[in-house]
Amino acid sequence: MSEFDDILPELIPVLAVRNTVLFPVLTVPLNVGRAQSLAALRHAEENGGYLAVFAQVEPGTENPGEQDLFQVGSVCKILRTMVIGDGKLSVVVQGVSRCRALEWVSSSCGDFLNVRHETLLDTDDPLTPDAHAKGVMLRKLVKKYLDTSMITSPASVVVAELENPALLADLVAANIGVSVPDKQMVLEAFEPAVRIERAIELVQKAILSNEIAHHIEGEAKGEIEKSQREYVLREQLKAIQRHLRQGPRSRSLILLS
Repeated sequence: MSEFDDILPELIPVLAVRNTVLFPVLTVPLNVGRAQSLAALRHAEENGGYLAVFAQVEPGTENPGEQDLFQVGSVCKILRTMVIGDGKLSVVVQGVSRCRALEWVSSSCGDFLNVRHETLLDTDDPLTPDAHAKGVMLRKLVKKYLDTSMITSPASVVVAELENPALLADLVAANIGVSVPDKQMVLEAFEPAVRIERAIELVQKAILSNEIAHHIEGEAKGEIEKSQREYVLREQLKAIQRHLRQGPRSRSLILLS
């Protein structure tokens, strides 16, 4: 059970976000500048401090309606807001739970959306042996991803200390370099075992991407070094030819490296 179960309002103001997916438990800063987003944020601050954050299907949509949003998002608690200029606000939110939209409801002024939602909570049931084994695999893959990405030690420490593999799956999906639909697939995995499986797929894809990038980088470096060697040899050949044309009186020692 969540400590927020009995205090979440029936209708929660909706904050649409581009190019990101918010997950439960995690704390995230967001920049808010669109009129409907600012209106939703102000209403939330005045009514308990909860927002329902949903990712946009198309990030370029400027004034998203219900048809422009994924149907699963996260209920978040506002922790702090700060003015950052040009009428924009920076807001720090913490995810509380997954939520599924049941009904979209316009505000009385019509300037933002509310959502009537179903809260989706992880159970406290222990993982099955199969899910536990996949959690061990996920942890190993994350460490490999961190190695191939050359990410510094703090991230490795978090991975080592995080015992809950379902939470690790959320953390991975939130921070790994994959698309919004890929992240959304993890958010929509309500069963922890399924969530772990989807996170494993994302990490494997990211590791492959890193390995391909390193291979291309190595080939490019090799081509550059080859080009540099050829350039040096051409210049040395030109120097030798000039030297030979000058005749024996002006010949000097030439060192080739």
